Amino acid sequence: MDVVCSALAGILARLIAHPLDTIKSVTFTGFAGDHLSSPAKAAPSFASAPCRSFFQSARSIWAREGVAGFYRGIGVAAVGSAPGVALYLTTYNWCSTTWKDLGDQASATEGATEEGGNCKMTSIRGDILQPLQGIAAATPSSVRFLVSGLAAEAVSCLVWVPIDVAKERLQCQPPALAGRYTSSLDALKRIVANEGVRGLYKGYASTLASFGPYSAVYFVCYEYFSTLLTQVCATASPPPTETGRGSRNQTQLFSSATFAVAFGAGAAGNVMASVLTNPLELVKTRMQVQRAVLHRGRVGAPTPALFAYHYRSLLEGLVTLAEEEGIRALWRGVGSRIAYAAPNAALTMGIFEWLKAQLK
Repeated sequence: MDVVCSALAGILARLIAHPLDTIKSVTFTGFAGDHLSSPAKAAPSFASAPCRSFFQSARSIWAREGVAGFYRGIGVAAVGSAPGVALYLTTYNWCSTTWKDLGDQASATEGATEEGGNCKMTSIRGDILQPLQGIAAATPSSVRFLVSGLAAEAVSCLVWVPIDVAKERLQCQPPALAGRYTSSLDALKRIVANEGVRGLYKGYASTLASFGPYSAVYFVCYEYFSTLLTQVCATASPPPTETGRGSRNQTQLFSSATFAVAFGAGAAGNVMASVLTNPLELVKTRMQVQRAVLHRGRVGAPTPALFAYHYRSLLEGLVTLAEEEGIRALWRGVGSRIAYAAPNAALTMGIFEWLKAQLK
């Protein structure tokens, strides 16, 4: 059931928040396309690209393409959100729950051993699990959330990276450029044709290095704020325990509180994680929209390079960015990132927890 709820939550949140993601990607790369109205113009470096704020990027997209410009890449993003979010949340829940269960079983296992159980299989199983149970019991909950977040990101990146590569190239390409991608499917096909399957996983390591710390920080903060907000809601309106005329209203209030807690914790956790990991996300985004060659659509045609390879690794990207654009540039677009990611995370977690509560 968690898989279904997380998939639906991912799709709904993406449909609502995608325009904000497009603005974020344009702000990060510095390319909205209006300064590249002619394909004959040379592609500028990132350092010479105009630095746009969130609202400047939004105005530029609106002036060039209207509403449609904000939804570039929505196809691959919406379709990919279902398996991506499902893998992300179910992996996190499984790791966190399993870790907690191992810790809870530590004392129970000791009690069963003292009673002198005579099942040999149980004894063997206990010998295997006992060290893990001891580690789990001695580990702070914050470490459990952190490691579970890293694991969730590592698994879900198998789906997210190809989606992000196609989505961000669609979002950042100039509308007047010859040979531009015409759709999500066209982007996927041409990336594979021009760069191989490896092209779809361009920046996997940098993505994991970026979103791994993000997910770790995010879930630690999410669980903290979730506990805090749950206590506040429980004080104001305890869960329904009575029967009768008031039980339906109490159930509705409890469902609303469930959504509100997850929504608030998701937003707060995202803000904290986004600020701390913005330099990594900035370089990761730029690495993903880099392309070695942009085909015009026929064999032998000129192949001008746009977003030509500039960063060969995440570390080199961070150093180059700081040297060419200054230390402050490492936090370029952090407002745009939060403007997209905070509502997206809040909606995803809010809808996910609300659906779970409704389907119980």
